[in-house]
Amino acid sequence: TENTTLLHSVHRANTCVRITPSLMKLKIHLISIVMYKAS
Repeated sequence: TENTTLLHSVHRANTCVRITPSLMKLKIHLISIVMYKAS
């Protein structure tokens, strides 16, 4: 059972690494929109 847990955590880490850059881009995009509307 320990091996499957390890595999799951590794898979989750890989998914996070894959998703994070697009989330950062989205966040930057939203911040720029908010700044643009605020000015």
